[in-house]
Amino acid sequence: MSRRTIVLSSSLGTTTRMWDAQVPSLEARFDVLHAKRQAQRGVTMRDLARQVLAQADAAGVERFSFAGISIGGAIGLELALLAPARLERLVVACTSAHFGPPGPWQERAAIVRRDCLLHDTPRYFFRFLSYA
Repeated sequence: MSRRTIVLSSSLGTTTRMWDAQVPSLEARFDVLHAKRQAQRGVTMRDLARQVLAQADAAGVERFSFAGISIGGAIGLELALLAPARLERLVVACTSAHFGPPGPWQERAAIVRRDCLLHDTPRYFFRFLSYA
């Protein structure tokens, strides 16, 4: 029996390194595939989900589990609509089925492309952590 695969999808402005702490434990049970986004203006969640499917196809993976954070989670939700038979399990965190008007997200994407998120970390830090 071949090993199962899990695809990991990160949040906007981060890299696959955000999964570094989890990968060793996951590798004990799964082949780990990091989703890589080719995001540009006009790309939809459906386009990003299709990119994940293309990456899985290129790796020879038919069915897989998927875990995504923020935009990565939204991509997972779109995968569930687009190709439910290909998903074994779906885990989404800190995400939404609808992110609201594009203006703030386009601004954030521009900052990420220009400077990387680390430059703007204080502004976004508390989107991921609570004050408690």
